[in-house]
Amino acid sequence: MKRKLLAISLPLFVCLACVWLVSEALTAPPPPPGPTPGLNTPVPLNFADLVVQSVTLAPFSVKEFTSMDLTVRVKNIGKANAASCTVGLGYTDNVGTPFALQTAQTPTLIPNASTTLSYHFTIQASAIEKPGGWQAMMIAAADAPVAGKPSGKVTEAGGEYNNVFGFTFSTAGKPGPWTWNNPAVP
Repeated sequence: MKRKLLAISLPLFVCLACVWLVSEALTAPPPPPGPTPGLNTPVPLNFADLVVQSVTLAPFSVKEFTSMDLTVRVKNIGKANAASCTVGLGYTDNVGTPFALQTAQTPTLIPNASTTLSYHFTIQASAIEKPGGWQAMMIAAADAPVAGKPSGKVTEAGGEYNNVFGFTFSTAGKPGPWTWNNPAVP
C-alpha cells in the first residue's frame, strides 16, 4: 500500500508544483521598460572594446616570391582607453596548411580612436598565378592571446567575442588595392 500511495503521490506532487510555478510566472509583475539584455545591448560599463575594422591588401606584381603588404585597421569602440596590445594577422591559401602568422602592437587607443598596423608576407608565385588568382582565407585578431593572457591584455566590455574578423577571397580579375570591411563594426 505504501508503494502504491508513493507511486500515485509523486506524479501528483510534480503536477501541483508545475501548476504553482506557472501561476507564479503569470502573476509576476512585468519587467521594467527598456532594452532586453542581449548581444546588441550597449554595455554601460567603462571598458575598452577593440575590433578589427578592415583589412587592406596593397596591389602587387607577381614574381618568383611575391611580397604582399597588408594593413589592419583596429578601433576602440569601448568607453575607456585600451592599452597597447597585440594584433595578429594570418592567412592560408591551402586547406590543411597552417596559417602564416604575423603580429604587430597597437598604441594605447582612447575611445573611438583607430590605428592602422602594417604587415608584410612573402608568398610563392605558384600560389598567385592560378586561373582564379590568389585565393586564400585571412583572419585578423585584435588583442590576440599572448603568453600568460589567453584572452589578450585588454579587459573588454562584453568579453572578447568581437575581436576576430575572418574572410575568404580571390584576387582574380580585380585590380588592387583590395579592402575588406568588417560588417559588425559600427
